Amino acid sequence: MSSKYTHMVHPEPQPFLIMSKYTAFRCPEDLLELAKVKAKRDRRSLSNYIITLIEKDVKDVTGLKEEADINGEFKSRSPVSKSRQ
Repeated sequence: MSSKYTHMVHPEPQPFLIMSKYTAFRCPEDLLELAKVKAKRDRRSLSNYIITLIEKDVKDVTGLKEEADINGEFKSRSPVSKSRQ
């Protein structure tokens, strides 16, 4: 007896998953509404839009990241190769 699902291809398991943390913060209502409009125009969720903005803004703070790594305060979003440690 053959399964009707044998033709389906299963995706490869992801080696590293990034966990998200629920965060609440205060934001002026008018700014929030503008962000919603911009996210919709970009066909993104509001959360994805805000995360993208934060990533663009903090990508230049490698000195702060290295200091946080030393103090054990920074959790990397991607695996670090042995050559970079």
